[in-house]
Amino acid sequence: MTTETAVRPGAVSKLLAMSDIITPIAIRAAATHRVVSGLAAGQTVAEIAADRGLDVEVLDTLVRFLGEIGILDGDPTTPTPTEIGTILATAEDGLSLTGMLGFATKSLVALDHTLETGRVSALGLFGEDFWTALSRDRANLPTIEAELARGTAAYDEDVLINAVDWSGAAVVVEIGGGGGQLLNRILDAAPEAVGVLLDRGLVAEASARLNSRGHNADRVSVVDQSYFDEIVPRGDVFVMSAVLADWADEQAIALLRRCREAAQRDGARFILSEVTLRAGSAREELYYRAMVTVPVRETAELLDLGRRAGFVDGTILAETPARSVIEFVAP
Repeated sequence: MTTETAVRPGAVSKLLAMSDIITPIAIRAAATHRVVSGLAAGQTVAEIAADRGLDVEVLDTLVRFLGEIGILDGDPTTPTPTEIGTILATAEDGLSLTGMLGFATKSLVALDHTLETGRVSALGLFGEDFWTALSRDRANLPTIEAELARGTAAYDEDVLINAVDWSGAAVVVEIGGGGGQLLNRILDAAPEAVGVLLDRGLVAEASARLNSRGHNADRVSVVDQSYFDEIVPRGDVFVMSAVLADWADEQAIALLRRCREAAQRDGARFILSEVTLRAGSAREELYYRAMVTVPVRETAELLDLGRRAGFVDGTILAETPARSVIEFVAP
């Protein structure tokens, strides 16, 4: 005897809506090229296409689709944003497919790669690590600069600032410094020191622009350099914050080895402050696993990586659920 499972009315439609890809990508493509804000400002579809370098026929189709899903309203030839469209017009930078957040969003379509390999989705989509892929297209630069200017979640950043004695620092080198917010806070705590921010590609270029306009502009310099090469800048304190999660153990050890070599060369202190991306739901954990290689490394694991990189000892200066601060000693 066989039985058939009845499909509830609307279940298929619900599944199709849940698995839809075209809607979110269409919205983000519109945000990337500031389509809705252009329409809100009175531009025609043809003017937007000419201004942004877009295919006018495809743009026309996109605009009609935005009307179908309630982003735009009125005559398709002269559409106006709905309430949702008005919100979108003010949130285009955050939904853009360029920049760091945009590239992260793109890479999610390769979640199957993460499922198959346990590695980040960017490798499946771009064939290379996220940061290298990000810097291959200069169209990402304006969005990266805007993102760095906004900063990122602090993840108990105060713990790092307060745990370390910065009073005797003369030259602080931050490896993977991003927009420079942390380095500037360190320099505020060490008013006699200067800072060197080491990052790479478009992130370094955007950071240099931002720091040239910052309140410590005369005290911060930016070096564009791969983390995996010999660290060129000299310093008496080297800092690495929220970097290792992007890398598997073998690569993390290689990075820490470069830090150990620099600290040993200069007789310097090395401060490792790693954040821990603890998920509150399966959805959040899946996102973290797709975005970073190792979302959670406990302090004991970080100490072990340091030892494997050649540091002889590590002292835990502070530890919270979100961040650890370890001072390593080079032999």
